[in-house]
Amino acid sequence: MARMWYHNNNGDRVTPDSGGIMQHLEIDGRFDRPQVLIGPQEQEVKFLLSLRPGHELQRLEGGAEVGTNVCLLFDVSQSMEEDDKLEAAIAAGRELIELADARDTISIVAFDDETYSLASCLSAEHKPQLIAALENLRSVGGGMTNMAAGISGATEQVLRTHNDGQARVIILLSDGEDNYCKPDVIHEAVRTTDNDIQLFAIGVGADYDAKFLKALVTPSNGTLFGDTDVEKVKEAFIDLAVTLANVVATQTTMELSFPEEILVGKGYKASPDQLFLGNTRLERGRRARRRVGNIERNKEYAFLFELTIPGEPPRAPATITATITCDIPALGLRGVTVSQAFTVEYTHDPAIAELQDGAVLECYRRVQLTELVERFVEAHQAGQAEKTARYLELLIQKYNDVNDRKMVNHYEGIRADLLSGGQITRAMLNASVVASTVVQGGGELPVLIDDSF
Repeated sequence: MARMWYHNNNGDRVTPDSGGIMQHLEIDGRFDRPQVLIGPQEQEVKFLLSLRPGHELQRLEGGAEVGTNVCLLFDVSQSMEEDDKLEAAIAAGRELIELADARDTISIVAFDDETYSLASCLSAEHKPQLIAALENLRSVGGGMTNMAAGISGATEQVLRTHNDGQARVIILLSDGEDNYCKPDVIHEAVRTTDNDIQLFAIGVGADYDAKFLKALVTPSNGTLFGDTDVEKVKEAFIDLAVTLANVVATQTTMELSFPEEILVGKGYKASPDQLFLGNTRLERGRRARRRVGNIERNKEYAFLFELTIPGEPPRAPATITATITCDIPALGLRGVTVSQAFTVEYTHDPAIAELQDGAVLECYRRVQLTELVERFVEAHQAGQAEKTARYLELLIQKYNDVNDRKMVNHYEGIRADLLSGGQITRAMLNASVVASTVVQGGGELPVLIDDSF
């Protein structure tokens, strides 16, 4: 059963007609086994929850309708002056500014040991001033890398404007590791998330820490970009400009409510990119809550959870309730909420119990790779050579299983380097981490055909 409501401009809770559910947001939930065999043993199942904009939202123009609030956050530590990285960052920032809509609000912050506010909450109509602020990146910095200070400064800039439902975003670009206190950086990333700001991170060059940048974007459901080729920075900024222009729902949260009979294990983000979310933490009422952030009109967002369910059907149906809440600024809607229930089904028929959902299983095989890559990187960083070698062989096998020849070649190349006396470089690790987050097709939905005529 699905339920939907939203808050109108007076703050009153309004329930639209049932058609509004399909027009605004659509939720789908699937188990890898549609029916579970009744028996004395607990059963392991996978649950895939997907969210997509309904037809009405897919037809909106996205962020161009209401604008976005974005802060460009640039690392200007000494190392950024090498290999044309700073020049590439300036050129990339210019691309995003040129593509911005007049209704967008843009701030520019730089950081090394301290932070530098170069542009504060300027309308994209002021493109000459914003580009001049980008050029000023050359005249600041040169010190160490204090990411916590940078993220804090960027957060304060975004919070200077009234929260009217716009997409609120920080785009962080860095070429290295934090030189101060990494737990402080994680704390600032979480604070950013708590303020309904989505963090995206771009690593550039050979020395950035992709695993750490991934940890920064995970709380807000952001995306990691990265490449050793500094020219690829421009492509990342263009991709993000397109992302922001397509946003139709903002400040989105997902809450899953589980009955006592269901044990919840690891969680994964499965689309439009992949992230390993770790063990699922249940709050009071056995609820798991995650930020989804901004929803693009042409993307599907999916999350997969490992579950353990009883072998015998419980007295009450084993039902998972998913509740999605968001704002739809182009329609003037705040607190739009859609709720959908999904029930575990049981059977006495072994033949029926053997039926499996191939799409869920394929998704599970794919998202597990994100966790496996993390384990590989952690083993290498800990100096555990034997464990690193085992994970390397496992990655070659698992990428073979999903027919990803490019990544098989990548890990076979690492193995060949090791066998010839070489070492695993930071660039190799970064390429592994970034590739593990990529989903073929990027969660793109089929293009709607307007048949109204």
